[in-house]
Amino acid sequence: PPHYRDSLTHECHDCADTKGAPPNVYVIISIVTVVIAIIIYAAFKREEISRFADKYDLTVMVFKQNGTLVLVTVQIISGLASVHTFKGGSDYPSPFADLVGIAEIASLDIYALFNMNCSVKGNFGDKLRLTTQVPLAFVAVVLVSRAAYVAFKGTDFIGEGSSGGLKYMLMLLFFLIPTVATTVCQTFAVSEFDNGDGTFDCFMTADMGIVASGPSCTTKSSPEYEALILYAWLMVVVWVFGMPLGLLALLYSKRRAIETRTTRKGGDDLKTISFLFRLFKPRSKKRVASTLTILRNTCSSDWPLAVLDLVRRLSLTCFLLLLEGWIQLLAAFTICTLFVIMHRGIGGYYDAATDVLALACGYEITVCVLGLVWANAAVSLPTPPDFISAFLIVSNFAVLGLLIYLGGSHFRRLRKTIATETANANANATTAAAGPNANANANANANTGAAMVQVPALGAGAGAG
Repeated sequence: PPHYRDSLTHECHDCADTKGAPPNVYVIISIVTVVIAIIIYAAFKREEISRFADKYDLTVMVFKQNGTLVLVTVQIISGLASVHTFKGGSDYPSPFADLVGIAEIASLDIYALFNMNCSVKGNFGDKLRLTTQVPLAFVAVVLVSRAAYVAFKGTDFIGEGSSGGLKYMLMLLFFLIPTVATTVCQTFAVSEFDNGDGTFDCFMTADMGIVASGPSCTTKSSPEYEALILYAWLMVVVWVFGMPLGLLALLYSKRRAIETRTTRKGGDDLKTISFLFRLFKPRSKKRVASTLTILRNTCSSDWPLAVLDLVRRLSLTCFLLLLEGWIQLLAAFTICTLFVIMHRGIGGYYDAATDVLALACGYEITVCVLGLVWANAAVSLPTPPDFISAFLIVSNFAVLGLLIYLGGSHFRRLRKTIATETANANANATTAAAGPNANANANANANTGAAMVQVPALGAGAGAG
């Protein structure tokens, strides 16, 4: 019978079991409810929200870009646990594992979130095709509709505004690529079972119902497995290499405008792709001092940094599926450390607050890798799992607290700046309005002072006479 994996308990449940309700669905419903409530409130308070957005536009944008950093960090932390347990390693200790299970919503794995193993009859091959083809169909619809509009209107393919939905397509791909790439790379994992007579039976790790092949396998792989492997290699070209290279080519085509911009988002012609570079400052605005001058000079431009961060996320998810056990954790720790050093050396974030938050997120991922190491070593070492879990929970909430603190600090500074500018403007307006009267009063005061000076002088002269 069909089963699904509970992301909170990490156990398999029968789809017919009413007790096995997908808990993430309730979280998703809550989020959607809040979003709908915000939209309804915005519809009735449009003018106030518009004034607030215009007044604190910079603070809102800083909070969004810092929120993007935290969301990407949550994706990586969740993906690390999924990849490590997929290869037979230990999960994060509870209750931190439960929090990460809820945070799997950030991975945008719709197939797992809604337990589609129960609603869609099939095997891992169906999940692979659904996960890869639905986003590609969405991308194709957006590109074709935009191409038709450009051919009809004669405008640029990437113009001002959202460019017919291209902006939102790029935002979706930015978060979705690691999840889809991980699903694709799971196809190549094979589990071997020793029969005790020198022979081994092999099956797909992602679906034990599909007979696979391997170096030491004596069983012949099924035709379905051969077809899935061929399809997975095609999707590796598309999702693991093609999508990042496509984003890199897009940013390269706009590199001069990105490097010479004077604001975070640049001009209207960059609004469609500003999501990919607004975290990073132009080369002309870089600090002279840097941790590693070699790295700073090597990366002479900031436009490819978003793709570099995407490579980091792919390295900490689908790339780790190629490795086993402790080598996998060692590779994850090495990747985290290298990227922290690289980001500190390049120093490419737009402001100091984002730079501090990015550094905290990088170290937090490293701490979570160490948490997995401790979880694997807890069997032989006297390390209490509750201590490990509490340490991970506190450190992750510290990152969220840093996000809120930095956003609030920026908001307070902006309010103080606006109040100062308003006071100066009012003072200048008052001075300008009272200009003629003020000049007349000043002249009268000057004449009165002169007369008062002359009177004593005359008195002194008379006395002397």
